[in-house]
Amino acid sequence: MSEVIYVQIKSSLITVKNLSNGAYFQDIPQIAGQALGKRKKVVAYGKQANFPYGKPPEAIVLNAFHHPRSLINDFEVAEKTLGIFLKQVDRRKIRALPFSPKELIIHPLEKLEGGLTQIESRAFSDLGYRIMAKKVLVWTGTILSDAEILFHQFPASGTLFIQ
Repeated sequence: MSEVIYVQIKSSLITVKNLSNGAYFQDIPQIAGQALGKRKKVVAYGKQANFPYGKPPEAIVLNAFHHPRSLINDFEVAEKTLGIFLKQVDRRKIRALPFSPKELIIHPLEKLEGGLTQIESRAFSDLGYRIMAKKVLVWTGTILSDAEILFHQFPASGTLFIQ
């Protein structure tokens, strides 16, 4: 079954909904990583990255969606975070192949004063394509219902970016 995913992004919360199977995930957009030589390993994500029982040695907590002027602060960390969050709504029985949604709607919900610049819309679009989505739409406007997404009936009051 082809996957249609709707992602709402704030600096303090990301909501991911798989409209194809109803799976839903919501958490703080942060990951904790440890450097292992030249590689970085994610040791926790979301609320768990706050380490209520003690932080592992040399672990750093990053939120790629927290910056005073823009919603994306660190593109690589944003890509990793979004990829991890998307896996939480993947309900396939066989996970041998990477999760690649047919359609991904990314909806930034803050820092939109004056609308998205072309660079910001391109960054969100590229973020979706980097996590293997086949088609990426960037939406600014009201929260979309499942029917509006599935039937591509986006309200006239918002803006839809298609790269």
